[in-house]
Formats: sequence, C-alpha cells, structure tokens
Amino acid sequence: MPGRFLDRPTRFLARVEVDGREILAHLPNAGRLRELLVPGGEVLLAPRAGPRRTAFDLVLCRIPPGERGPEGGEWACVDARLPPRVLAAALARDAVPGLEGGRVVRAEPPLGEGRADLLVGGPGWEAVVEAKSITLVRAGAGLFPDSPTLRGARHAEELARLRGRRRVVAFVVQRPDARAVRANEPADPAFAAALRRAERGGVEVVAGRCAVGPEGVAWASPLPFERFRPDASPPPLPDHVRPGLRLLVCGMNPGRYSAWYGMFFARPGNLFWPAMRAAGLVPPASGPGEEAWLCRERGIGFTDVVKRPTGGVEEVGEEEWRAGAARLRALVRRLRPRAVCLVGLRGARAVLGPSARPGPQAEPLEGVPCFALPATSGRQAAYGRREVFAWFRALARWLEGVAPG
Repeated sequence: MPGRFLDRPTRFLARVEVDGREILAHLPNAGRLRELLVPGGEVLLAPRAGPRRTAFDLVLCRIPPGERGPEGGEWACVDARLPPRVLAAALARDAVPGLEGGRVVRAEPPLGEGRADLLVGGPGWEAVVEAKSITLVRAGAGLFPDSPTLRGARHAEELARLRGRRRVVAFVVQRPDARAVRANEPADPAFAAALRRAERGGVEVVAGRCAVGPEGVAWASPLPFERFRPDASPPPLPDHVRPGLRLLVCGMNPGRYSAWYGMFFARPGNLFWPAMRAAGLVPPASGPGEEAWLCRERGIGFTDVVKRPTGGVEEVGEEEWRAGAARLRALVRRLRPRAVCLVGLRGARAVLGPSARPGPQAEPLEGVPCFALPATSGRQAAYGRREVFAWFRALARWLEGVAPG
C-alpha cells in the first residue's frame, strides 16, 4: 500500500499519510535511515495480521534523487529482518560466490551467548553465517553499520572464536545502487576493528546487492568487499549545499580517507564532529555520513576550499588554493548563506588573507559573516583538544548572534 512518510516518533514506529489520513506503521529497522526516510517521501506498506499495535510494516521507500548511487535505482528496502531470507534464496540458486553448493540447514544456530542467522551446509563443509542489512550508500559503496552497533562487533568476535566450521559475515545491500561494500569505520570504529580481527582469524566476508521493487526483494549480484588503502585515489567529496543555509562549513581539502568514504571530517580521531556535538551545533548522535540530512533539516552545509583529495594539506599547491578560494567566493555569492565557517587556518588564509586568525573575522566573505576555526585533523593539530572545543563553543555563541535559529 503506497503512502508518504511523515516522521518517526520512535525508533520502530513511522507516521505515514495514506489517502489523506495518518496511520502508524511498524518500522523494522533500528538504523538511523535519515538519508532515506525523508518527510514527504514515497513509501510502501505491507499489511500484517495478528494482535499488533500497528496493522502495517513500512518495508520500502523510494530513494531520494540526491541519494541515488552511481548504479541508479528507485527503491530501497528498510526491513532489516529480510537478509537471512534473501541469502537463503540466493544460496538455493548458487548465486553467492564462495558458498556454491550450500543450502540452509537451519535458521538461528547457536553462536556464543546468542544466535547467528543461518547454518549452511555444503559438500564437505558447514558454515555459520551472520547476515547484515545495508541501506546506506556513500561514494558508491554500501556501508555497515549506519550507526554504532555493539551487536555487530559482538557477532564478529563470536564468529572469530568459533571453531570446527566455516564462519561467514554476509552483507546484503537492500538497494540496487552500490558497486562495493565497506565497513563503516567512521560511524563505528569498534565494528570495523572487530571485523578486521575476525578476518585475520579466518572469518570470510561475502557481499551482494539486491534488486528492489514493489514486486519483491531478491539477491541480484555479488559485490566486492573493499578496505581502505592509503594510496587510494577517490573522487572529490560532493558538496552538501542549498540556498539560504544557516551555516556553510568549509574544510581545507578532503583527505583520501574522508573522500573514499564520501564523508566530511570522517577519519576517527578528527575532532570536528565531537566538537560540533559538544557545542550543541548538531544533535548528540550526529556524525560523518549525515551531511545531507544536516543540510536539509538543520541548514548546515558542507564544502571544501580545494576539492581534490590528498594525503595531507601540504600537497595542495598555491594555484589550487587560489582557484579554490575563487570557487568558494562564487559559491557564497550564489547561495547566500547566513554565516560561513572556515575549518583550518591554511584554508582560511587562502580565502581571507594571511592575517586570518581563529574567531570572528573583521571582514565578511562576500558580504556574509565569517568565522575561522583551527584544523581539527590530528595531522594538522596546532591546537589541543581543549582549545579546539573552546573555539567551537565560541562559534556556537557567535552563530546565535549573526544567524539565530
């Protein structure tokens, strides 16, 4: 049944408009889903029988145009219960590389103090399989998880300790627009570390994407599981901007790690997101990967002075700084944000001149009030954590004065 998503009053409840009336639907997914569940967005509900608080489950949503990955596609499935069933059907077709000949022996076999998703038997082998649902796509890759999950790290550790059987983590991307799968280290470093240890201990990783539509959800094709390499050559980070922003945040230039993940200030240890949260500039759980939501819902946009990803700001040449400064000025003239914040003094000086210092700037940027912050990356740290956090608190106070909201 088609409807329009309105809001999410609790983690597992969605308010949906159907034929002009509001109903509550069960949302079978604990993830944030902010990039998919957009107010007014089209969703599909499935009826559910039995004594329940809600008569419907929200199972599909149309992918917002700005969120579609490089492979295109219209629908995403947000039912996190589905991956074991999708995987079982794919196994029956021998469609999962590395598990050919395998069939489901039983569901929910014991694993540590809990249970895994599937016990799969093949010619001369058995495998304990944990299936993970992916709905977040960034930089062409499906990312798991979309928010910290103690359960995910625990499953990886329990699989690593298991002996006598093959052990498999299967990532199921429940949308068609991913070209690869990655552990979402910026959102959950503990899970990424646990998965690396598990792989070293012999745990296998398989991944695939689904064909998704009103007619159903099915495993479509396998995907590679990728790990970051320092010599990666990712494309530039896309800007997250719109006219009339409350605050336009401008970094110096993206590191290769951030660009590879498609997120601003993404490397664990970067102080940007902790300082933004501590200053009350973003909600308490916000972090890398939520730039589009912050732009849309909170009026905080993101760009860089220089768009080219590098291994460090020292790799940026003077001509790049000049061209980047001109691009930023043109962007500010076009979008007319209410305030601009430059993160990193090397970038601020390229845009504002060599006298730029942390704090409010005497001269506006293209007529827009401007604030400069010290760099937040550990590689560029000229200020300690306490000083950086103090400057972010100063930014919050200044912003309330120049752009209340």
